[in-house]
Amino acid sequence: MNKLPKDFEYNKYGIHVRLVSEHDAEYILSLRLNPALNQYIHETDSDIEKQRHWIRDYKEREAAGKDYYFIYSLNGKSFGLDRAYTINQDDNSYMWGSWICEPGTTAEQIMLQYIASADIINNFIGLEENTYNVRKQNLKVLYYHRHTLRSNETGETDDEVIFSNTKQMREDASNRFKRILKIEH
Repeated sequence: MNKLPKDFEYNKYGIHVRLVSEHDAEYILSLRLNPALNQYIHETDSDIEKQRHWIRDYKEREAAGKDYYFIYSLNGKSFGLDRAYTINQDDNSYMWGSWICEPGTTAEQIMLQYIASADIINNFIGLEENTYNVRKQNLKVLYYHRHTLRSNETGETDDEVIFSNTKQMREDASNRFKRILKIEH
């Protein structure tokens, strides 16, 4: 497993990815507090200073290689976020989550975000298996993970379905998206 440098940036296929900074607190809150987006998100405090404090704490986890929070943009406009967290260096595993995109994000942007995320996790950090939870009521996202990503369903709680993917599964989904978008491998 490799740690990302604090100035990590990714530019490929027209997408730009960078690590979150304190300056992103307002943008993150704008997404997390948007009623069109937050139906299935864990409760978020609207206090901008608390968000900045959370990011400062996150930056310590980032420096230790335990947590990475990414902002995705296309043509200079940010459109989404996601996170690799609870990174376990012993078995090269992590949790995946905090995935949220601007209203109106296109299917192409979502596929590019996934391609970039898979590339960063697989080839820059070198993690093997990831797990993540999806709220049972979030039917569109459940469909996406079951049928589009073809993720393994590994369990459930009263409220959530638990999924996992391997490095190879992320690569396979990424390659399917590249074929759809007519991107050379």
